[in-house]
Amino acid sequence: YLGWYDHESEMDAYALEHPEANPRLKKPGSYKNMPLRILLPYSAKDSGAVVLLKDILYAKLTEMQKILYDELIMEISNLLTEIEYNGMEVDKYVAERYRLIYEMRAAELYEEFSKDKLVRRMTKDKVAEKKKWRFNPRSSIHMVEFVYVYGKIPVTTYTKKKVPSTKAEVLEDYVDKIPVLKKILYYKLLLNALSKNIVPALTSKWLSDDGLVHTNFKVAGARTGRIASEDPNIQNIPTEEKAPGTLLEYLPIKNIFTSRFGEDGVLLSVDESAMELRIEAALSKCTPMLEAFKSGKDIHTAVSSMVTGIDYDRIDRDTRYYYKRVNWTIIFAGTAYTLHKRYKIPMKKAEQLFESYFDQFPQIEQFIEDSIKFACKNGYSESPFGRRRYYTYIKSTEDSPAKFADERASANMPVQSPASDIVLMSAVIIRKEMDKRGMDTKSMLMINTVHDSIVIDCRKEVVVEVAALCVEIMENIIHWAGIYMPHIDFGWLICPLKADVEVGSHYGNKIKLKDWLKENNYGVAG
Repeated sequence: YLGWYDHESEMDAYALEHPEANPRLKKPGSYKNMPLRILLPYSAKDSGAVVLLKDILYAKLTEMQKILYDELIMEISNLLTEIEYNGMEVDKYVAERYRLIYEMRAAELYEEFSKDKLVRRMTKDKVAEKKKWRFNPRSSIHMVEFVYVYGKIPVTTYTKKKVPSTKAEVLEDYVDKIPVLKKILYYKLLLNALSKNIVPALTSKWLSDDGLVHTNFKVAGARTGRIASEDPNIQNIPTEEKAPGTLLEYLPIKNIFTSRFGEDGVLLSVDESAMELRIEAALSKCTPMLEAFKSGKDIHTAVSSMVTGIDYDRIDRDTRYYYKRVNWTIIFAGTAYTLHKRYKIPMKKAEQLFESYFDQFPQIEQFIEDSIKFACKNGYSESPFGRRRYYTYIKSTEDSPAKFADERASANMPVQSPASDIVLMSAVIIRKEMDKRGMDTKSMLMINTVHDSIVIDCRKEVVVEVAALCVEIMENIIHWAGIYMPHIDFGWLICPLKADVEVGSHYGNKIKLKDWLKENNYGVAG
C-alpha cells in the first residue's frame, strides 16, 4: 500500500550478523538484543506506517466491521493495556511448595517406570552402544524408539515433519499395549507443568521488577477475534479437569496466583455459562435447544432427556457425560470419530450418540452444513458482528486434511467469534460502569480475561457489589451494549445468557459465590 518494501532492511541486516538478535532462527534470539540505534528508526517507521495505513484499510471494512472496530476493538485494546499493567500476584509460598511436591512425585515416577522390563531392555541396549545413556521421556527421539521400535506399535500418526507422533493424546491410545506409558505420560505432564508454569512463576522468566506477572495480550491473536496472550500465556494454564487423578487435580497450577490484597482479598471469576452452545442455538434457531436454555435447567441434562426420552430427573451421570461431550464436540464441528478419539467413547456408541443428537436437533445439523457451504462458496466465514475469517484450502476440489480443517473451522467460527466478542463487550462495559459508579480501583482490578470469563482481583468487602455488577451486565448485554455500543446489531441473539460467579483466595480454588458468602457469614437472600 505504501511502497515501503525495504523499511526492515537495516534491522534484517543486523539480525543476520547477530544470532542473539534474530528471532527467526531455529533457536531464536530476540529483538530485545538489538541496539536502539537500529530499533528506534524501525519503530518510528512502523508507527508512521500505522498512521498512514489506518485510513486506507479502514475504508476497506464493511459497515458492520467499521462499527465493531470503532465501538469494541479500540475500546478493548485500551482495556487490555490496563489489564496488562495491573498484572497478577504470585503466591511464592504456594509456588515453591508445588515445585517441591511436583519434583518429588516426578522423581518417584521416574524410579518406578525405570524398573519396567521394556525400559530396562532399551536402557541396556543403549548403554552397550554408549557409555552414558539415560532414558529421557521428554526426548521425542527416545520416545519414538521406545514406543514404535521396542513397543512394536504400528505408526499411524505423524508430525508435520513426517516423524511418528509422540503427543500425549496419541500415546494414550497405546497404554493398554504398553502399560508403563501411563506413568511415563504422567511424568511428562509434571515436568511440563514445572518447566512451563511453576518454575517460571518463581523467576524473572515471568516475574517483573514489581513482583507481578504481566502478560501481553494480542488483540488479533486469533482470526475469530478471540484474545490470546503471550510472555507468559496466562490463558492456557493447565486445568484440573484435563488431568483427573493427577497432582494437577489435587494441586491446581492456577493456585500459584492469588489476590494482591492478601487475606483481605479474593479473586472473583465471572463466566458466561455454556456461551458457545447458546450462540449456536440462537444462530441455528433451534427451538428445542432454545426452550431448554429458557427453562433454566442444566443444559447437558436437558439435552440428554430430550434425546433419550428419559425424564429429566432420571438422567444418570454417565448419560449426561456422554451428551455433554457431544454438545462440545459439535460446537467445534467434530465428528463421531472425534468423540471416540478424544473421550475414549467406543466408535459404535459415538456414532449412535451423534445420530440421535441430530435427530432431535436437526436445525443444528443444518446450521453446520450451511456454514460450511457459505465458506466454500465465498472463501470466508462471517460472524453476526461482521468479523471474517478467510480460508486457504476450503475451495480445493481435492479432499485433504487441510481442506477438512478449513471446513471444521468454518463451522465453528460463526459461533466462537461472537461468543468471544460478547465477553469482551461485557468487560469494556463493566470497566466503564465501575468508573461511572465511583468504584475505587484500590479495591478492585480487572486482571485477566480468558475467552468466556473475566477475572477481577478485589477486596472482600466489595465482592457482592462487583459480582452483582458483572452478572447484571453479562446477562443483559443487549441492554448495556445499547447504551455504550449503540450501533452493534444484536437482533440475532434470541437465547438468554447466564453468568456464573466463583470466588476464592487463589485462582485454582474458587467456589460458587453463594457457597463463599455462606462460609464468610454473609446473608444470601436474593
